Amino acid sequence: MQSHGVDMSGPFVDHLRRSVRGYSAGTIYARARIVRRYLDDIADPFGIDAAGVERWATGQGWSSSTVRDSISHLRAFYRWAIRSGLTDRDPTTAIERPRVTRRLPRPARDVAIAVATSTATPELRAMLALMAGAGLRCCEVAGLRWVDVDMIAGTVHVVGKGGRERVLEVAPAIRRALAAIDHPGAIVFGPYTPCRVSQLVNNHLRMVGAGCTAHQLRHRFATRSLEQCGRLDIVRDLLGHASIANTEIYAAVVPGLAGGVCRSVDVPGL
Repeated sequence: MQSHGVDMSGPFVDHLRRSVRGYSAGTIYARARIVRRYLDDIADPFGIDAAGVERWATGQGWSSSTVRDSISHLRAFYRWAIRSGLTDRDPTTAIERPRVTRRLPRPARDVAIAVATSTATPELRAMLALMAGAGLRCCEVAGLRWVDVDMIAGTVHVVGKGGRERVLEVAPAIRRALAAIDHPGAIVFGPYTPCRVSQLVNNHLRMVGAGCTAHQLRHRFATRSLEQCGRLDIVRDLLGHASIANTEIYAAVVPGLAGGVCRSVDVPGL
């Protein structure tokens, strides 16, 4: 991760860790990974133009959302490079990021979760339980410490995206799954990176034919929570969303939440 003889790996990651924006470990990992890959591919990152950056991002075979995220990560890198005196220009400012179509969430099916948990190791079973039963992201699972888990009170303290914190009351079954882990260290799992957690969970889900992904376990928690309380603001807080707009999409996949209203609208002449 060098350019013009200057090693930019350590300083850039140090900047992210010290930033007043309080980036989460998952964000730092994702940002550093994209920038490292970019600098490995691009011989002269300070001489490239916007079209070159765009060709690189769109030529990786990524989805529109990943291309959009990668450009955001590179924009952060160039802002740091300008402040550090490494360059005086940011080619990403002229790039129009692709529009990402928001799709409805597809919650993992209960039968798939049951198969996955019944065939998992104790550690993996606890990961699945936290995702499907408490809505944790892979980065939140990776960062969970034993000091964040109160077995007596049945709570888990979670630090999510943007450093947003929340305390979740978890079901007894999730507490039992956590108690079954034989890990003496300060970190509950691993230690693993968010990417490694995602790999472990998704590989297991594929192996057992669950037909879902790690993030769909979180979708399942969101839809079940909305079924239980019917309040988007509560589900927003449970998920750690910054805005209720991110939570609203779950209302469209909860059967019966608005079904009574829709059924009451008649059509004249029918």
